[in-house]
Amino acid sequence: MFGNWFSCRELFEIFSLYQPFLTPKLINRQPAKPISNSIPHLCKAMISIQVDNEVEVRQLTPKDAQPLYKLVEANRSFLGEWMPWVAETKSAVDTGNFIQRETDRYIEGKAIAGGIWYNGELCGTCGFNRIDSNHLQTEIGYWLNEPLQGRGIVSRACQGLINFGFQTFKILRVEIRCLEGNFRSQAIAERLGFKLEGVLRNAEIRHDGIPHNLLIFGLLREEWRVQIWRRTEEDSIT
Repeated sequence: MFGNWFSCRELFEIFSLYQPFLTPKLINRQPAKPISNSIPHLCKAMISIQVDNEVEVRQLTPKDAQPLYKLVEANRSFLGEWMPWVAETKSAVDTGNFIQRETDRYIEGKAIAGGIWYNGELCGTCGFNRIDSNHLQTEIGYWLNEPLQGRGIVSRACQGLINFGFQTFKILRVEIRCLEGNFRSQAIAERLGFKLEGVLRNAEIRHDGIPHNLLIFGLLREEWRVQIWRRTEEDSIT
């Protein structure tokens, strides 16, 4: 190939001569900076998100205990099919205790218990059931007064809270977990652009005493950014 054969020593000398040009130099390369964990420090003021002219997501307070309990009571059979906590909610006191616990967890940066207001009336909840401030992850949960189903209220409320999580808390990942067969909840996850990532088999026992599979949907920060970009492009076209 070279016309003449080189000895091993000659090859070593040639490589040594050109080695500085063949080896890339790491110039001013610094280790990646860790993401700042500031979620607990942001959980000071009460949260209120005006999603649009109809829907608002607002952090629940003790004065919401009575109307929220009435809402649970009116939807007991509807909610109880999928949500085990309904059976344990037997009075407005139970609802008030829930709100207080979640308020304490909010101050610690571990959760947000939000209510959904539609045209000024409390009609359901939408919140972060848990916040992992170390790994910047959260799980969103929601339910809505049955007569108001089909108006896109939950989807709009969830989108507003998801935007808040990514923008303000700098969340990297949002999860939605729902039981297999809860098609309304699954449809909301899919409508919001979440991807089905896995199934936990026999993960929850429902009111009927039968174990059910739990579906896990996920949305990453970079996927959310693409959604925002696409909406901006669509708005500019229209």
